[in-house]
Amino acid sequence: MILKVAWRNIWRSRIRSIIVLSSIAIGIWAGLVIIGFSFGMNNERTAAAIGATLGHSQAHHRAFIEDPQPSAVLSEAAIQELETTLDAQNFVIGYAKRTVLQGMVASPKKTRATRIIGVDAEAERKVTTIPSYTVEGDFFESKVRKGVVISEKLAQKMGLGMRKKLVLTFQDQRGVIHKATFRVSGIYRTLNAAWDELNLYVQQDDIEKIVGGSLIHEVLISYDKSEDTEQKTQAIVSQVNGPIVITSWKQNSPELGFADDMMGIMLVLVLGIIMLALLFGIINNMLMAVLERRRELGMLMAVGMNKRKVFLMILLETLMLGIVAGPIGIVLGDVTVRAMMRIGLDLSTKKDGLAELGVGSVIYPEIVPEYYLIIAIMVITTALIAALFPAYKALKLNPVAAIRGN
Repeated sequence: MILKVAWRNIWRSRIRSIIVLSSIAIGIWAGLVIIGFSFGMNNERTAAAIGATLGHSQAHHRAFIEDPQPSAVLSEAAIQELETTLDAQNFVIGYAKRTVLQGMVASPKKTRATRIIGVDAEAERKVTTIPSYTVEGDFFESKVRKGVVISEKLAQKMGLGMRKKLVLTFQDQRGVIHKATFRVSGIYRTLNAAWDELNLYVQQDDIEKIVGGSLIHEVLISYDKSEDTEQKTQAIVSQVNGPIVITSWKQNSPELGFADDMMGIMLVLVLGIIMLALLFGIINNMLMAVLERRRELGMLMAVGMNKRKVFLMILLETLMLGIVAGPIGIVLGDVTVRAMMRIGLDLSTKKDGLAELGVGSVIYPEIVPEYYLIIAIMVITTALIAALFPAYKALKLNPVAAIRGN
């Protein structure tokens, strides 16, 4: 009986109830769109960084972690042990050995510090997406003697173009300084502008010919999936001995890992702010409904309805608002996010700013099902909290005074 009365009371003031229901539904819709957009942008940024620059994990000599000096090389025995371990893991889809040197790059226009990455082009193509970011030339596919692949941003700052010469200066593991001329064979542009400005690629064979020996500082490791990266990294660590240190992408890029870990917390806070705004709207609606029905509530209490039932009736009225509006908002949000997943959100006008964050100009939101349950719980909780003050005001009514309109 009380449930039926509560449902009818909601629609006694149709316009006001529709406005409140609409505000709850729109708030939930906005929350889901924000969640989908935020997760899509963050996941795209993470996937781009893992694919192009970080890999899922990296292996270095312990001394390289402390100070990335040229002398902190991985020995042949250490590399063979690591390769045996990686080949035995079914989740490892590939790995690439790299030379990493701090040096200087000089062109006729200027000189600046750079990081020189020596790669095996064939192995690199299997574990990174760097070749796919080439905008001119190629990633060591054509036969260019002592070729170098530089970023578009570095090319602009150095005044370089295809087939132009540049001079690299670097130190080998013995402390000997080498200076060599290379020719631009490719220009790339990733989503990470900061990475582009600092890093250039050369072939490992060319570096080894210059220094007269093997020079491996890093092994980039790629997994079949990005999920459970920490556990997969630990599985490899447990089987590797000696001076090799294996770190996950979250350890290699703490700021990216922190953003990934904090994303869920930040989005819950955003939902909390939206629900807080809705809370006051619901309280206002229910308080007005109680004050308008003072005579009626006074009459009900005068004829024997106890305070517990009055409290329950108002509680049910408020809860019904959330129960009706919640599913509508969730369905609208889900449909919107799914539509945006197919077409993407084009932010080309902000592509330069997004590139500084390592994000592409087209964002594809993602569905995060676990947040549907979180939103449902938050809506019900908000409705219950919003019912307390109006119900309290109703319980404080004096039946005689309320019937008289005082």
